[in-house]
Amino acid sequence: MGIDNSLHPCDPSKVVLNFSSVTLPHRLRTLLAFGLDFCLPVYRINFSTYYLGFERLISGVRRLGTTSDQMEAINSIKGLAHKFYHGFNKSKVFSSIIQAGDIALLKSFGMRQDIVVCRPDKGKGVVVLDRSRYLKSMMTVLSDVDRFREVKESIQSYTLRAEDRINRFLREMLTKKIIERDTYQQLTASGSAPGILYGLPKIHKPDFAANHQCRPIFAAYNIPSYKLASFLVPKLSELTKNEYTLENSKEFSQTIINVPDSSNFFMCSFDVSNLFTNVPIHETINIICQQLFKVNGDTYLNMNLRTFKKLLELSVLNSFFIFNNILYNQFEGLGMGLPLGPTFANIFMCFNEKIWLDQCPANIKPFLYRRYVDDCFLLFKNRDMAYDFLKYLNSRHPNIKFTIEEEKSSCLPFLDTLVHKGSSFSTSVFRKGTFTGLGMSFFSFCTHKFKLNSLMTLIARGYTVSSTYHFSIQK
Repeated sequence: MGIDNSLHPCDPSKVVLNFSSVTLPHRLRTLLAFGLDFCLPVYRINFSTYYLGFERLISGVRRLGTTSDQMEAINSIKGLAHKFYHGFNKSKVFSSIIQAGDIALLKSFGMRQDIVVCRPDKGKGVVVLDRSRYLKSMMTVLSDVDRFREVKESIQSYTLRAEDRINRFLREMLTKKIIERDTYQQLTASGSAPGILYGLPKIHKPDFAANHQCRPIFAAYNIPSYKLASFLVPKLSELTKNEYTLENSKEFSQTIINVPDSSNFFMCSFDVSNLFTNVPIHETINIICQQLFKVNGDTYLNMNLRTFKKLLELSVLNSFFIFNNILYNQFEGLGMGLPLGPTFANIFMCFNEKIWLDQCPANIKPFLYRRYVDDCFLLFKNRDMAYDFLKYLNSRHPNIKFTIEEEKSSCLPFLDTLVHKGSSFSTSVFRKGTFTGLGMSFFSFCTHKFKLNSLMTLIARGYTVSSTYHFSIQK
């Protein structure tokens, strides 16, 4: 049929980065080059996963009532579920590039205990590390006694106590009619578990091969406070914006191209070092309360100051996780992956940057300052002003330190945008040095909708970020 089953989307040597002592066979590297998001063909249906989806659908129908039509719909759903499960025939599953032996090869590789396979911190790809080096790197992060503490209590009792603290407070608010029963049921913690901490290798660092630095990521979707924290995110959204914040790269592009006389400015970007882990939790809670409760007796979401402050504390001070089978508690800073992490970081920066810029001496104040979370874009009249302003900012708060990146050859990358300084400012799509070209493969076993959306997103990004048609078609 002319089908080449050795096809792969990208050069494996660029996508698969092996920093381990294990030699990867050629076929394994080719398979890994499809990326960790590649959906493999299903030769055997997972019973629990399959029926869980139907159970959720049936639960949703039952919540609508128990009329004869709804019961008929439920029975039809059950019939279809059984029909397709028992009628599944693996011999009819066809893949032009993946064979049954490839599945066995990947499973065997994934079961190895001496390595860790993960995606990189920046960009897409597959990184293979020796487990011993990976653990050493992560333990360096966890050795910070000012932020992390090992918990000696059993996982079950510690989790149940955290659940109980949250649920008792919710029951108290329900009794006082501060929240409705629907909200109470939505936020009640049950069946919780500790978060999972893992690290993403910072392969963009020039000394990564020697030091194996990893960015800690907190998978917190099952911790007791997750639903409570998620509930608060939209309620606090107005405090995460000010005249200096950016919504996305589209807004940034529109802002910068409207600045006149580009040749008169020096471009640079500031980056807040480890913003999430350095956000002072109690100070940020006080900032939130100060802004929401400006007058004695004010209420917010039907809560007084004391009640709302307690709600915030329960949402962010119950962060605990497992790493390498050891339970830890994070009592200062916020992990990346927590629902309120970006919200607290933005609120803290919004409040303070306004003060810092208002109090800044006029002779070093930037002409333009815009920020997206921990990345700032600035325009100055000259280079010396930029470094004087950097020194000024780094003296404002003990937790917050900035680093600087200067323009090079009249260009400066910011977010996923490259700013060009010519007769005027222009923008184009920027790709980091870790860009591999890896994307959603057409051969991935997922719906065509996902594949098309992936492609359309990239096309839309090119036209949205690029200020000229010439730049948009280049990428």
